[in-house]
Amino acid sequence: MRELISLLIIIFFSSCNSIEKITGVKEKWYELLPKCPCMNPDKESVHLNDGWAREARRNEMSWLKRIIIGKKDFTKFHPGAVSSFRSYPFVVTRINGKKRKSGQQCAYDESGKLIKYGAAAGTPDKTSPAKGENRKGILRVNIFRVYSHVRRDANPWKKEGWEKYNQLWPPNPGVNCQ
Repeated sequence: MRELISLLIIIFFSSCNSIEKITGVKEKWYELLPKCPCMNPDKESVHLNDGWAREARRNEMSWLKRIIIGKKDFTKFHPGAVSSFRSYPFVVTRINGKKRKSGQQCAYDESGKLIKYGAAAGTPDKTSPAKGENRKGILRVNIFRVYSHVRRDANPWKKEGWEKYNQLWPPNPGVNCQ
């Protein structure tokens, strides 16, 4: 029942057309976020409580989420990525004078290497939807931050396209990643 209520809230809020305008921000808030690992954090095996949670693929979602969300998973916004991870816990940042609960998203190719540029690359989130991970290492979301994430991160990406979005909120290249 709790999952159903959460999903209904997501549907209601994500159907709103509220889009935060992409504008230049003086603060480089994304520099406060964790650096992306150069390799998929769970490539060899799942590492729990490491600060990185893997986003679920469509076939790993519950039947109810698949019905409501449809074919949408991280590949919709990061075409070409094979896996995507979000950092947790959130990092308190200041964006245009307002406190935000931000997080890092990192995307990986089929060989497990970090994707550092292009449409497939992960991007920093003004509002992180990440709450942690379950026992399988899959992302758990904070339902109360999903609406803000959609409004501040997903909708601007959809409206403006990845090229403009990535110029203002660049994907994290990791540290000395090849």
